[in-house]
Amino acid sequence: MKRLLPLSLTAVGVTAFLVWTWLGMSNMDYRGSADGSGLQTAGWYFLGMPMLVPVAVLFTMPFSMLARRGKVRSAWVTMILLLATAIWYTSTQSTAQARLAWALDVDIPPEVTISRLRQMDSFNDGPTVWGKLDAPTSFVDKVVAKRSLTQEFTRDHLVSTMRDESIPENGLGFGDDRLTLYYNAETSQLYFVRRFSDPRP
Repeated sequence: MKRLLPLSLTAVGVTAFLVWTWLGMSNMDYRGSADGSGLQTAGWYFLGMPMLVPVAVLFTMPFSMLARRGKVRSAWVTMILLLATAIWYTSTQSTAQARLAWALDVDIPPEVTISRLRQMDSFNDGPTVWGKLDAPTSFVDKVVAKRSLTQEFTRDHLVSTMRDESIPENGLGFGDDRLTLYYNAETSQLYFVRRFSDPRP
């Protein structure tokens, strides 16, 4: 118990550590900026809690030891700077724009608008990201060229995953073993599903 003193430092450190890991492990159901960030607690976070809390306590121990040796201000400042930097960086990587760029593996230009973006973790198959975008043809061409997608996929490859989205019939499908795009040029709507699990057969 003595190693956790001062308790105020340990409590703040553990709380900030858990916030940081929550951001990094979070899922998402983003429905436009009016609905906020869309971040959701992932199942892995709950399952990992018995391990995360002890790790968080261990993380605070060097700062607690520094504080007990009379360097209280140094302990607080160092710990807060480390955790604030980690939380800031992870939060920038947890936005809808950042997750979209991660899923499509391209920079997202200003003319692309996210109507819906969802990230789920199925435990066994790893994360899946799917979304609906308002995007120009040039952006679709960029993604197709970057990943060398083939024009052979239909909307049926997306319907089973995007069950609560109405996907139009008249569109062009592109894909590979991990990414499927479906684009309706008339409405400039792009639908996609990106899987990070092993390639499907």
